[in-house]
Amino acid sequence: MKMARTIVIGDIHGCYDELIELIEKIELTLEDRVIAVGDLTVKGPKSREVLELFSRDPRFSSVIGNHDLALVNYWKHETPSLKTAQQRTFDELAGNQHLLEFLASLPPYLEFESHVIVHAGIRPGVPLSRQAIADLVRHIQYSHSFLHHQLARDRFAHRGSLAQVVGHAAVLAVFIPAESSVGDIFRRKEL
Repeated sequence: MKMARTIVIGDIHGCYDELIELIEKIELTLEDRVIAVGDLTVKGPKSREVLELFSRDPRFSSVIGNHDLALVNYWKHETPSLKTAQQRTFDELAGNQHLLEFLASLPPYLEFESHVIVHAGIRPGVPLSRQAIADLVRHIQYSHSFLHHQLARDRFAHRGSLAQVVGHAAVLAVFIPAESSVGDIFRRKEL
């Protein structure tokens, strides 16, 4: 029997077929869980299918990304327009209010014992509970990434140090500091 795993996946961007291919390759079990770092939607051709999967399968969860948030803000009439790819996705989701409600329900971060999952990064020195949504979904510079790597550490007033698991910007590697207590969480598997 396999041990339950937590699999963190970067920006999916409506690429449902590729997501299913990845899930098959990692042999996802009923005990596993998948956490996306946001941007479930926009760019790829099947945002609706991605949202259907994440909204109906309890093994799947996500934080909100900047493209997801743009769709929600437009739906709520908080912004007057969308970029072309975002508008195309919004049109794809027309008539599926439950999916827009699902997007609106996504949290800006997920906090665990030794790490936090956010879309873009965390403003240094500001407790998670007081972070602005813009910082969490748009401002990658706050991740303090090393050579544009995806994982960094920061100190927070509310409790010790946490590793950040972020998406938003495409990179080729993951950096885990030697002193990190989360290194054993991340295992590299060639797919």
